[in-house]
Amino acid sequence: MELPTGWLTAFTTILTFGVGLAFKYTLDAKAQRNDAARKFALENRTAFLQQQLTRFYWPLYLVLEKDDLIYERVTERDEDPDSNASRLSIYVEANSVLPNHQAAAKVIEDFLYLAGDHEVVTACIAYIRHVKVFEMLSAAGVKTDPINQGARYPRGFKDLVRKHCMKLQAEYDQMIEKGVMPASR
Repeated sequence: MELPTGWLTAFTTILTFGVGLAFKYTLDAKAQRNDAARKFALENRTAFLQQQLTRFYWPLYLVLEKDDLIYERVTERDEDPDSNASRLSIYVEANSVLPNHQAAAKVIEDFLYLAGDHEVVTACIAYIRHVKVFEMLSAAGVKTDPINQGARYPRGFKDLVRKHCMKLQAEYDQMIEKGVMPASR
């Protein structure tokens, strides 16, 4: 038995329309999943940047800035431990430089995992070594620089931290400007 041509055309049209709708629905669903995954990734990236900046980079950078200001005011050490210059140097080191170094070391020890950069991690480890040797020398009353004990202050440390801090801050600011808010944790 043969179907009339009109029925066949109508059936083909309806079938094509149905397949088209199913295909469009599948593509739209896939696009929505991709958008949701992208949004999820961006929100998590923003949250991670926020953590890096608020817990590690900004606190460390600000302590290092303070460290530079204090260190600029430290009088050169003198061989005579009873001289005014030596007593002032020891006082400033014990009451300003060392506590500030310890504050930076605390930030590093607590949040180094947020550094996200091998060069920064390496410099932070060298800084910790410098601070720990400085603490031991101070505790022993030895007036020598940790550099003389093989614990150099990492060259360009503050600038390296500042560079990464500013780079991450710029990325974070761009994300916020685009309306990507940090994922709530």
